[in-house]
Amino acid sequence: MSTPGWIEEIARRYLADEASVFLVHGEVEEPKWEVEGQRVDAAKALVLFLRRSREVVAVLHPGPPPARLEFAEFTDRQKFENLVRAADMIHGTALAANEADPFQALGRIWRALTTIGTPQAYIVADTQRLLPFAKKHIDSVLGAPDLFTWPTHPTLRQSNNLIVFLASSVDAVRAELVEGACVIPTTFGARAAPTWVDEEELAAAAEQEVEELGEEPAPPPAPAPPPIAPPSLPPAAAASDERPEDLRAEIERALVHALCEMPEETRPALVPVMQAVHAVLAVHRPDRFGLAVFSVDEEGRAVVEGEGADAFTDAWKGDIALSAAGGMVLKELKGGFSEARPPQLDGTGVGALVRRVRRIIERA
Repeated sequence: MSTPGWIEEIARRYLADEASVFLVHGEVEEPKWEVEGQRVDAAKALVLFLRRSREVVAVLHPGPPPARLEFAEFTDRQKFENLVRAADMIHGTALAANEADPFQALGRIWRALTTIGTPQAYIVADTQRLLPFAKKHIDSVLGAPDLFTWPTHPTLRQSNNLIVFLASSVDAVRAELVEGACVIPTTFGARAAPTWVDEEELAAAAEQEVEELGEEPAPPPAPAPPPIAPPSLPPAAAASDERPEDLRAEIERALVHALCEMPEETRPALVPVMQAVHAVLAVHRPDRFGLAVFSVDEEGRAVVEGEGADAFTDAWKGDIALSAAGGMVLKELKGGFSEARPPQLDGTGVGALVRRVRRIIERA
């Protein structure tokens, strides 16, 4: 079964760089969501989805006391502890926090979020218990900025990490969270069950209506003519003639070139996207990205070789959204294209690639 619509919307908005903190409300506690063949509640559905792209995934259960910080895998917990220790060393002092207190657990989460290089995702269940609407005073988060500033805080917005709060209703949680987070209902993308109509009954009803009106119904309108195909685009200008700020055009052209040049069997490993991204990075940051050659091994896994292989691999793996955006670009790709007649690329996926590549280019 496909991923629930509300989870796909989280992924879409995250890739579009619209938000890093989300508030999902609705049927979050009942095991009604099917992911990877399992029928689970919203928190577990997110864990199953996010662990595909995150090295650390955890769920904070605020209560009933004591609070619990549960990780998707034991290795996630180990990586989390390593991140917290690394942050403690940077701050020069250890954070004396007890995860049995939900706000102190959030303090440890914030410490981990201040590190870079490890993609993380945290889910806060039962948010109406943690941040109830009627409670006037909310505890501060130990060693962290005000919780309601997290949705716009640069530490989160400029990272590869995200936080999802789960609540039964937006009316049950503090308004500050509702105003700051990206709010998504669990009904997002839900489709109503089809209504089946008996064709004989429909025909009989139509005949009865004709008899009552005393005239034949007007014939249905003629189908609209097919849209006229736009003229073929002229070949793109040489890279030297292109405006340097037109990053999207560069990436689109590099994608089309890579897709036409590389065998179709390299697409599942996103190799054409990797080659296209490297081609653009090599132009803008030749000081960091040298020559690299892309291929797949016998098992279909991406292989990067050359003097620029390590730098590119570090950049690619350091931003998990690159591969997610690449998957979006290739998902609906259809054959029968060439550089003279380029394919229709997914706009959202290309846009996400542009934003991520720009960040790498601007990084010192």
